[in-house]
Amino acid sequence: MTFTEPMFDPELRFRAMDEVGVAVQLLSYTWARINKPLSEYLRGLYYDTVCYDDEALLLAYKLAGPRRLLYGSDYPHNIGDMAGCADRITALPIDETEKELIRSGNARRLFKL
Repeated sequence: MTFTEPMFDPELRFRAMDEVGVAVQLLSYTWARINKPLSEYLRGLYYDTVCYDDEALLLAYKLAGPRRLLYGSDYPHNIGDMAGCADRITALPIDETEKELIRSGNARRLFKL
C-alpha cells in the first residue's frame, strides 16, 4: 500500500490491510475525504490475519466477515509465526467452512488460483 494514493479510490479493485488496528490508523489520515460511515469503508477492505491475540482476530472477523480475511503469518520476517497464526484461525469460534475461506478460499478467489 502506498500513502500517496487516495485511500478510497473508486477505481481501486483490491486493497489489503494488516488487521483492524492499522486500518483505523490509516483512515485517520484521510478522515476529511470520507462521506460515508467509517464502518462502510472498513467492511470494504481485505485484512490479513497477522495478529498475536485471539481477541484481535475475532474483532477483525466481526468487523469484516469471513470473506474479507486472508491468512497471513509475516513469514519469513523474523517475527513470523506461521504455526501461531494458523492456530489462531483454528481457535476462532466459527464454523469450519468460514475457517477454510480464511485459510485459503479467499486467496484462491481473489487471485483466481
